[in-house]
Amino acid sequence: MTHIPDESIGFGSYLQAHRLDKGISLEAVSNLTRITISCLKKIECEDLDELPEPTFVKGFIKSYSETVAADKKEALALYEASYTNYLEQKRSQTQSCSEAAYLPRLLVAFFLLALIITVTLITARQIEYQGAVESISIEDRTGVTADKNQPGKPGSSGQAEQGADQTAAENEEQDNYSLKISAAEPTTIKVIIDDQVPDEYVMKAGDLLDLEAKKQFNILITNAAGVELTLNGESISVPGKSGQMVTMQLP
Repeated sequence: MTHIPDESIGFGSYLQAHRLDKGISLEAVSNLTRITISCLKKIECEDLDELPEPTFVKGFIKSYSETVAADKKEALALYEASYTNYLEQKRSQTQSCSEAAYLPRLLVAFFLLALIITVTLITARQIEYQGAVESISIEDRTGVTADKNQPGKPGSSGQAEQGADQTAAENEEQDNYSLKISAAEPTTIKVIIDDQVPDEYVMKAGDLLDLEAKKQFNILITNAAGVELTLNGESISVPGKSGQMVTMQLP
C-alpha cells in the first residue's frame, strides 16, 4: 500500500521534531552530515527561496533523516509536496502580476504609438517644407556637396558595420563564463550548468576540470578544502573546512 504523507506537517518541521525528540543539536547534525548549520536552519524553516537546487536538497534531507533516525522516504515525500506547492504559488503570483500590469502596458503602447505617428507627421512636413524652400533658392547657392559615401571618409558605412560586428563579438565573448576547478585533495563535485542536468565528477589530487557556462554554475563540493576555483581568471574562495560539504552559485 502506498503511504500518503500528512502534508499538514512540513518536511522541516518533521525533521526538526525527530531531532529534538532524540536530543540532538544542530551542531551535532552538521558535524555528522557535513552540512553547514545555516543550510540546516533553512531546511528546518523550509526556506525554499534560499535553499539550493532540489537535487542537492534531497541529498541533504536523506543525510539529515539518517542522522536523526527519521523516515527519509516520508521526509522526501513531504519535501516534494512543499516544493510543488511552492512552484504553483510562484506561477500564480507571476500570472497575477502579469494580468495587473497588462492594462498599464497597453496604455503605454498606445501612447508611444500615437507619439511616433505625431513625430513622423511633423518630420515629414518639415522635410517637405525644407525641400520647397531649397527648390526656390537653389539658383542662389554656391559650392559643392561632399559625397557621404566617398571611400576613405570617416563615418563610411563599411567602417560602421565593421565596428558593430566587433562590438557584438566582444559582447558575446563577455557573456561566457569559464570555470576551472583544481583538486588539491580527493573530492566529489556535482555541477549544474545553465539549469541543465547535473554532472558529477570524482576528482583526485592534481586533477583539473574546465567548464563553460552562459549564465551560471550551481556547485556542490563534498570536500570544501579539497578544491581551488577560478572564474574567468579570478580566484574564488571556497568557504568551509576539510571534509565539509558546501554549495555555491557562480557568478
